[in-house]
Amino acid sequence: MTKLDLKTFAFSFLLASVASISTQAKEVASPVLVAQTYFYDNTVSNADDLFIITVQNTLSDIDWDGTTVEMKINDSTVKITSNYKNSFNVVADKSYPKDLALPTVKNLTDKVQIQIPQWHSIKNGSPKISYRCINGENASPWVQFRNPLQILIMHQEKISVPTILNSKNKKDLKSWIDLLLTKTVAISPNLTYSFRASYEYSVGPKIPWVVLPIFLAPAKKYDKADAAAMADAIQNYLNANQPFKPSESQFVFSIIVYQNQLPLLDVQEFELPSNLTELN
Repeated sequence: MTKLDLKTFAFSFLLASVASISTQAKEVASPVLVAQTYFYDNTVSNADDLFIITVQNTLSDIDWDGTTVEMKINDSTVKITSNYKNSFNVVADKSYPKDLALPTVKNLTDKVQIQIPQWHSIKNGSPKISYRCINGENASPWVQFRNPLQILIMHQEKISVPTILNSKNKKDLKSWIDLLLTKTVAISPNLTYSFRASYEYSVGPKIPWVVLPIFLAPAKKYDKADAAAMADAIQNYLNANQPFKPSESQFVFSIIVYQNQLPLLDVQEFELPSNLTELN
């Protein structure tokens, strides 16, 4: 091998080494997804609050030096960067829902926690979230959680019908039930629901209330005639049984809302004071 050949070989080897290093630099690892869950507040001040959850994702620790985490949330994209340990910059594109709060990001021990508050499980749909890392011009493949988030919101606390409907004027039973159904089961054509009604009254202080079941309606799609049929069933029960009607009495409604045949919302005690209803 001549000196010229040797120089050419050495130069080619150097170029190959540089190319190899450059190729390795382009490899950006995808985020490691640890867990996806949700939680919700038992304090309900209006009908929308019944469906509100906070979606929580946990990722393995991320080296934020020069790294941008891109987060696809349904049809929107959010970019997350960090300059300090617990200081994050979160920017969403124009398609991000206006009624949805931006994600919050927090560094935990060896993990990163990302939360999306105020997620309406009907209006915002089922959360489909995926992630990738970007460093310079290089990006990792998108990754997402293997199993979709199955949401079941259970409110077992007592919920005042007049309060969540923001209506405290006396009205007939049909109007109360129709307003309640409009705010809970008529908000999407893809929902079905079951409905249970009972009449409850107090016979004295520190004594458990008397509970009289009236009817249980099996799961069905909402129809505008439902409220009238239910109000008639309750009125017929009262006429036939003549239950005790003290000043402290109420109607209690239980509703289970189903989406794609799976329970989504389970409310055990919607309370409507009988003195706010007009009964025959």
